[in-house]
Amino acid sequence: MKNLTAISFWLALAASGFLLIVPTYSGTTYSGSSGVGSPVHATLLQVTGPRALIYLVVPVILTLAPMLIPKRGVRAGSALVLTTLAVISAFSIGLLYLPSAFVLLLAAFPSSPVESD
Repeated sequence: MKNLTAISFWLALAASGFLLIVPTYSGTTYSGSSGVGSPVHATLLQVTGPRALIYLVVPVILTLAPMLIPKRGVRAGSALVLTTLAVISAFSIGLLYLPSAFVLLLAAFPSSPVESD
C-alpha cells in the first residue's frame, strides 16, 4: 500500500506542476483598426492569480496525508475526497487528477485482504 500511496502522491504533484508551468489558456488579442489578431497563451497562475495555488495544493495534500498517517481510514477518506473533487472539477483541471485518485483508491481498497492497520 505504501508504494501505491507514493505513486498517487507523485501523480498529483506532477499534475499540479504541469498546470503551473504549461500554458493551458489561449486566446486572441486584437490591436488597432486592422482587425488582425495575435494568439496569446497563459498559464493557470497567470490567469487566476495566487488563488490557483489553493486549487493545486489540495490534491497534493490529500495524497500526502496517507503517506504521513499510514492508516487505512486516512487512505480511504483521502481517496474518496480526491475522487469526488476530481469528478466535480472534471471539466477544468479534475481530469488530470483522476489517475492519482484511481491509484489512491487501489491503495485504500485492495482487492486482496491485507493486514489491518
